[in-house]
Amino acid sequence: MANQKDLYNFILNTLRGDEKGILDQVNLELKYWTQYIENKIESLASNIKSLEIIPRYATSNQIPVDVLVTWEYDQPVEAQAINGISLDNNARNYIFQDVNDSFSVRLTYLYNGTWLSRNVNFDIAFPTFYGTSPNWQDNQYTIQNTVKVNAGENEYIYIITKNPSDLSVNGLIGGFV
Repeated sequence: MANQKDLYNFILNTLRGDEKGILDQVNLELKYWTQYIENKIESLASNIKSLEIIPRYATSNQIPVDVLVTWEYDQPVEAQAINGISLDNNARNYIFQDVNDSFSVRLTYLYNGTWLSRNVNFDIAFPTFYGTSPNWQDNQYTIQNTVKVNAGENEYIYIITKNPSDLSVNGLIGGFV
């Protein structure tokens, strides 16, 4: 099973005698495994040993940022380009400078007479800033979906987020407990 929730649903459907639910769960698992096997086969045929982007993301308060793309092949290639920019066949890195936005990197290369490609993404993350009064200028931030903030007596909690519709307190959207 892909995760604990999938296993739980499978067991519940089995106990209920829900054949359709069981079949749906098995088909879902087959889909995951089929995708996994297809990805493995593609990686074996592609000649790419590794493709990495550093950093993988930056927060909006860290931009502009330089983004390094590195890669390795299993065997030499006949030609290569990154985002349409031709590179020397021995190049194994490329730097995008002063990046301000999310973007995709496409490494295209000629191997055994066939053009192949691989993609990797760089993302700008919008952090959630949080803290308590009276230290509201001492910004803490995270790109995670969960923050834990404890306010003392006569203090209040502040949260600054790009998407306030996602804000909930103790599971109550827009509410406090």
